[in-house]
Amino acid sequence: MELSSLLPTRAPARRGPRGLVSRYGVAVGAVLAFALLRLVLAPMLGSEAPVLLFMFAIFLSGWWGGLGPGLVATALSAFLATLLFLDPVGALTLTAPADQIRIGLLVLIGILTSVMAEALWRSLRREVGLSGALEEAERRWRLLLDILPAGMYVCDADGRITFFNEMAADLWGRRPQTGEAAERFFGSFRLFRPDGTPLPHHETPMAEAVRGGPGCRSQEVVVEREDGERATALASVQPVRDESGKLNGAINVLADVTELLETQERLRRHEQRLAFVLDAAGVGEWTVDLETGRMDCSERCRVNFAVPPGEPFDTYEHVRARIHPEDRDAQERAVAEAIRTGREYQAEYRLRPTDGPPRWILARGNVVSGPAGVPAEMTGITMDITDRKRAEERLRESEERFREMTDRLPLLVWAQGEDGEQIFVNNTFCRYFGVQRDEMKADRWMSLMHPDDPDTLAYATAFAAAVRERRPFRGRVRVRRSDGEWRWLESWGRPRFDAVGHYLGHIGVSADITERKFAEERLLEQDERKDLFLATLAHELRNPLAPLQSCLEILRLEADESERSRRTREVMERQLTTLVRLIDDLLDVARVSKGHMELRTSRLDLREAIQAAVELSRPLIERRGHALTLHLSSQPVWIEADSTRLAQVFGNLLTNAAKYTDSGGRIDVSLTQDEATVAVRVADTGRGIPPDRLAEVFDMFTQVHGRDGAGQGGLGIGLALVRKLVDLHGGRVEVESAGRDRGSAFTVHLPLAPQRSRERAVPAGEEIRHAPSPARRRILVVDDNRDAAETLARVLTLLGHETHLAFSGASALTSAQALEPDAVFCDIGMPDMDGHEVARRLRAQQHDGLLLVAITGWGTEDDRARALGAGFDLHLTKPIDAARAAQILTRPA
Repeated sequence: MELSSLLPTRAPARRGPRGLVSRYGVAVGAVLAFALLRLVLAPMLGSEAPVLLFMFAIFLSGWWGGLGPGLVATALSAFLATLLFLDPVGALTLTAPADQIRIGLLVLIGILTSVMAEALWRSLRREVGLSGALEEAERRWRLLLDILPAGMYVCDADGRITFFNEMAADLWGRRPQTGEAAERFFGSFRLFRPDGTPLPHHETPMAEAVRGGPGCRSQEVVVEREDGERATALASVQPVRDESGKLNGAINVLADVTELLETQERLRRHEQRLAFVLDAAGVGEWTVDLETGRMDCSERCRVNFAVPPGEPFDTYEHVRARIHPEDRDAQERAVAEAIRTGREYQAEYRLRPTDGPPRWILARGNVVSGPAGVPAEMTGITMDITDRKRAEERLRESEERFREMTDRLPLLVWAQGEDGEQIFVNNTFCRYFGVQRDEMKADRWMSLMHPDDPDTLAYATAFAAAVRERRPFRGRVRVRRSDGEWRWLESWGRPRFDAVGHYLGHIGVSADITERKFAEERLLEQDERKDLFLATLAHELRNPLAPLQSCLEILRLEADESERSRRTREVMERQLTTLVRLIDDLLDVARVSKGHMELRTSRLDLREAIQAAVELSRPLIERRGHALTLHLSSQPVWIEADSTRLAQVFGNLLTNAAKYTDSGGRIDVSLTQDEATVAVRVADTGRGIPPDRLAEVFDMFTQVHGRDGAGQGGLGIGLALVRKLVDLHGGRVEVESAGRDRGSAFTVHLPLAPQRSRERAVPAGEEIRHAPSPARRRILVVDDNRDAAETLARVLTLLGHETHLAFSGASALTSAQALEPDAVFCDIGMPDMDGHEVARRLRAQQHDGLLLVAITGWGTEDDRARALGAGFDLHLTKPIDAARAAQILTRPA
C-alpha cells in the first residue's frame, strides 16, 4: 500500500467543520503526544535532542492536515520545547545561543514542512488520480523521512510492511521486501523483551495496533539481526484510520537507544566503582537543598557522623545538631561565605562527643546555582580525620619535646630543608651566635664563618656535596662567636627522608671543639716528639750494641774458645738478640699506630714464612724442651704479603708459646684454607689465659702473665704488633683459651692471592746495583765510632775479606779513591760529613760495581728511603750479625 493511501481521499470533507476539527485536533494531539514521549525519554536522553521529537509531530501534522495544522504544530512545538526542555526550564526566554538556533531551525523546518505539505495537498486536490504528482510527493516524504534520526516504518491492516526509511533498515540490518506476507511484523527477525525473553511477532505493539489496539509509547524491544548482533530500540506505535474511522494500518517510530543504554551501563558501573572507592577511602557524599534544608547523603556519610541505624539524618539541622557546640559558629560562617562568594566550602570541626574523645570531620563542597543563577544547593563530601588530627597532635607534642630537649643541649642543633635553607636552630645555636631563629638563612650562616680560612671553602664544598649526593656530612670550620672570638666548630649531619624516600634536607649538630682542637695539636706535637725520642733512643741504643754484636761474632768465629766461654757467649747473644727485638718491636708499633708502616708485599708461599719463623724461634723452643709439630699443606699456599713482617708475626706467636709454656710442653702449628682465606693456628699447652683477660691480650703494654709473677719479661707489645701487622695484610687474628693452665691458641686469618702465575717479586729497594765479585772482597768500613768500626772490620776479616777502616766521611772518600773497594759499609750519623753525602759523592766518582751498604741506628721507613735515595744499595740497622754480612757479600748482583 502506498503512503498516499493513508491520506483522506475526499477533499471537500476536509473543509467542513468536522474536517477542520480533525486536522487541527491531530496537530495538537501529535505535538502533545511527542512532548509526552520526550518527557518519558528524559532520564535516558538527558539534555540531548530537546526538539528532535517535535519534528515528527510537525511532519505528522503537516502530512495529515496541510499548512494550517503544520503551522499550529510548529508554533506549539516551539512553545513547549522552550517552556519544558530548554534552560531556563519553565521560562519562555532563551539565554543560550545554541538553544536559539535550535528553536529557529525547528520553526524554519516546520514552516517548510507545512508549506510542502500544503503544496502536496493542493497538488492532490488539483491532480487527484495523477500518479506523477503522487509519486513526487511520496519521494519528498521519503526524503524527509530518510533523514529522520529514528527508524520509521508503516504496515497495512494485514501487517505487511508498506514503507520504511533508511534508519529502520540500519536498525534491522537488512532491507525487507515491502508488501510481502512473509515480512509481516518483522517476520524475518527475532525480537526479545528487555528481560531477554522472546517476543512473538503477534504480540508486538505493531501487531496489536493493526488488530485495533491503542498503540504504545516508548516501549523497549530488542531486535536481533541476521548476523546475531542485537540492538535495543524504543518503539512508539500509532494506528492509522481514515475519516470514517476505518483502520488502514499503523506507523511505528523506532529510536535506537543501544549506545545510550551502553553509555548508561558504563556510567552505572563507573558510579559503582566510584562509590566503592569513596567508601573504601572513608569519603561520604552529601547534597543539601539550600531552600528547604533537605539533605541526601551516602551511608558512609552517616557512618562518619556516627548516626545510629534507623535514626533520621536527612536535613541540615541533623548535621548541625551533631557538630560540637564550640565549632558550630565557625562551620556556619564557612557555609555562609561559600554561598555568598561561590567559592569552595571547606571546614574542619569536631562532632559532639558521645563516649570518649570527640571525633573530627573534614567537610568540603561547592554551591550549585539554579536556572536564575540563585544558589540552589550545596554538594560535597565528608571525611573522618580523627586519626590525622591525633597524629598532628602527637607530632606537635613531639616537636615541642624535641625543641625543649634540643634547647637544653649544650650542642648547636640545626636542620636544613631540601633547598639548603635553615628551617630550625635551637636556642643554644642562637645564643652562641647572637642571632634570632628567623635570621638564619644560608647566606647568614656563610657570613659567620672565617672569610680567609681555607677550611671555610672546604667545609662549604663538602656540605654542598653531601646535600647533592644525599649522604652524611662531617666537617670542621672556624666561626665567629657572639662575643667576636673565632672558635672552631665540628659538625655532623645526616640526610632526612620521608616514608617514600623523598629527600627532606639535613639535620645535624655542631660542637665547639676549640679546646679539644688545641689539645689535639698539643697531642700531635707530643706524639711527634715521642716518635723522635723513640727513634733517637733506638739509634743511641743500637750504636753501642753494634760493637757488642761484632765482639760476640768475633768470639764465635775464633775457634779457640772454651766450653764455658761458648756458653757465656751464647747467653750474651740471646740477650742481645732479645734487646734488639724489643727495640724493633717498639719502633714497629709506633709506626703501625701512626699509619707509617709500609708493607713490601710480593707473591709468596705462606709455608715459607712459617718455616722462617720456626727457624728464628727454634733455639728457644729447643732450649725449653718443647715438642714442635707442624701440620702444613703439601701444596704451595700463595698469598700477597710482606714475608719479613709475616715471619715477625708468626715468630712472635711461637716465641710467646715457648716462653709461657712450662718445659716439656707441646706447640702445634696447623694450616687450613678454603676458597678465599687461609688460617694458621698456633696452639700450646702452656699457662693459658683467664677468660676475663682474653679481650685485652692484644692491647699495648699488656702482660697477662706478668701480674702473678710468672711472666717472662718483655714490654707487652708483641701481640699488639701481631694484630696490627695482620690488619695491614687485610686479615684478622683470634685468641682462644679454656682458662689458666689450659693452654691457648692464636689463629691468623689471611686472604689468599688471586689465581695467577707464581712469579716472585723482589721487595722494592732491595736490588743491588753492583756487578758480581769474587768471594774475597776488599771492604771499606766507615764509622766515627771506632769500636763499632774496628769490631765490624774484624768480623769481616774473619769471614775471609780484606778490610780497611775510615773514621770520617772525608777520609772515607780519600780511602775509596785509593783502594777502589768492592764494598763500603758506611755509618749515616757522622759529624763532619754524613753517610748520605758520602754515598752521593762515591756514586759521583763512578766506582764500577761498588756495593754501598748503610749501617745505622736510624731505622724508620723515612730513614730507609733517604738512604736508598742517596745511592745506597742496602739499608741495615745496627747491629748486624755475621750471617747477614756474609749473605750480603756473597749474594749475586
